[in-house]
Amino acid sequence: MFLRRRLYRFFAYQYRKSIFFRNIQPALYSLKAFRAPRDDYSALRRVHETVGQQFSLIQAPATGRTTTMCVLIHKPAGVAVPEPIIQSAALHNADGWGVMGHTADGDTVLERHVDVDAARTIDFLRSHTDSELAIHLRRRTHGDVNACNAHPFEIEPGLYLMHNGSFTLPMRDPTYSDTWHLVHDILRPLARRHRDLITDPTFLELISAVAGPVNRLILFDASRPKLHLVNRQIGVDYAGLWIGSLKWLDAGLFDEASAVGCAA
Repeated sequence: MFLRRRLYRFFAYQYRKSIFFRNIQPALYSLKAFRAPRDDYSALRRVHETVGQQFSLIQAPATGRTTTMCVLIHKPAGVAVPEPIIQSAALHNADGWGVMGHTADGDTVLERHVDVDAARTIDFLRSHTDSELAIHLRRRTHGDVNACNAHPFEIEPGLYLMHNGSFTLPMRDPTYSDTWHLVHDILRPLARRHRDLITDPTFLELISAVAGPVNRLILFDASRPKLHLVNRQIGVDYAGLWIGSLKWLDAGLFDEASAVGCAA
């Protein structure tokens, strides 16, 4: 207990140096990765340094900025996606589309394309009504329109991510999107050191704190298989689906009685 208190004071002091870490200190400290043996101080410090170094790169956009892009949908197993939603999404988000998830038998489903074809997407989803899926249609803000910037992104083999929103972080290559940089420069180095950390429930709370109210993410762990929604509370529930944002969908498709929640 004495050592735990000393470690907590040490980490708390480090995090208080940054306004950013002040907001995520409780989540970071309670991560499963910190639950090492009492005498394993070096293990605790390595986790602290790894997470701290990687996440110090991120700056979530300021509250109130209209930065929500793309369409991100979670489709539970057995739920059909209404065709007008895909048609509208394809019209306004034509810079790439992808799918990740699993069938009823647990088989992995992965699709990633540059050309957005509403009819092809509808046919694909119709054939996967019994699958649980995350669906992404891209509207470009950063990076080129190509397969490298289409979702989902592979963090590590069997671990994938989709993102709706915008992060402000160092862009070492302007031809790649902010999501590409998030995956390659932050999440992948973490996953290589601490594979189970990425889908740890408390770590997902930390990501939510970093992301702020303008970002939604879905992570897919194919080994379980399981989809994890980050910032689910700021999306919209509609027709059995969860939709990250209605911004780039036709408003006429929705009514107040059937769309629950509020998203910019």
